[in-house]
Amino acid sequence: MQPAAHGRTRWAERIDRLGLSLFVMAAFSCLFFALWREAAPAFLASGALSALLLPPLLRRETRAAQSRRSRQCRALRAEAALDALLLLAPGDAAAQAARWLQSEYPLKPAAPSDGCVPCRLHEKSAVVFFLQKTVRAETDDLLPLLRRAKAEAAPLCLICAACDFSDAARAFAETADPRAILFDRRLTAALAQRALPEPPLTPPRCRPRLRPSLFSAVLRRSACPRYALVLLLTALGFARTRQLPYLVCSAACALLLIFSLAQPRKRRFPEVG
Repeated sequence: MQPAAHGRTRWAERIDRLGLSLFVMAAFSCLFFALWREAAPAFLASGALSALLLPPLLRRETRAAQSRRSRQCRALRAEAALDALLLLAPGDAAAQAARWLQSEYPLKPAAPSDGCVPCRLHEKSAVVFFLQKTVRAETDDLLPLLRRAKAEAAPLCLICAACDFSDAARAFAETADPRAILFDRRLTAALAQRALPEPPLTPPRCRPRLRPSLFSAVLRRSACPRYALVLLLTALGFARTRQLPYLVCSAACALLLIFSLAQPRKRRFPEVG
């Protein structure tokens, strides 16, 4: 089922990019038609301007979609790690929950002992449990854990769970002795997600000066098809209307196309393996 969900997400992203392109072209067409009151020149001008502005907008939308997919993958990995604790021994599950709690709290856990993990939190004794249930936990599920914490002489009990807690269980935890702090499935998954290793980051690059950055952004061989399209549209607009702005835009695009074609090709290394 997971690949189908990813497929629907990618199709939705393609539809979003198509909708953004149509919206930008329609907005420019309406703007130029309101200025000139002629349909053909307005359509040509909107097409030329959209060809220049849409690629950066679409690249930004693609980066935002990749960031959303990365967050979704991390959330799915956290949910899978949480469900995997249901198959472990109670002591091992509590030890993993204690490691997740360390990403948010200054916890110093000890070795697992009889289904729990004794630890130190703010120089005070505490006990970490993991409640291995898939249905909503009630007050009766908390009583054995609190008795075990009292036997450890710990004034604080941290209970992580793979399920939710009922309102009665939450009310009982607020007045229980020792004090109990509940982490339901949503909070435990958030802790697991925070404890996941971050993807490798690219090394920071020195910010170049404005002029080399501007030249490298404008004059590059990958932009030649875009300049050729704008040159064709503006030339058609000048041939139909004989207006000076079309001629100026055509000349500018022709110069950009010539200088971009003069740029050296990017070196490609041979494939190995």
